[in-house]
Amino acid sequence: MAKAAGKRCNCNPGWLIVAVILLTLGLYALVAGFSAQFQLGAGASTVLPWYFVGILLVVFGKITKWKSHGTCPVHSMR
Repeated sequence: MAKAAGKRCNCNPGWLIVAVILLTLGLYALVAGFSAQFQLGAGASTVLPWYFVGILLVVFGKITKWKSHGTCPVHSMR
């Protein structure tokens, strides 16, 4: 696609690194909540904060990923 477009990439690598970090932490929080629920038998008051924080981190990670290359002509979000 890059050769066909003939345009230069204007992605922001700093935002991409932040997005990867946020998505990784969000996935870790979701897996920790899932693990605590099924392996430890933890109650809802222990597990729900893990799920809430995990979902928020994934949402913010997706937002920063979009901010990283949302207007790049080479890496379209379609």
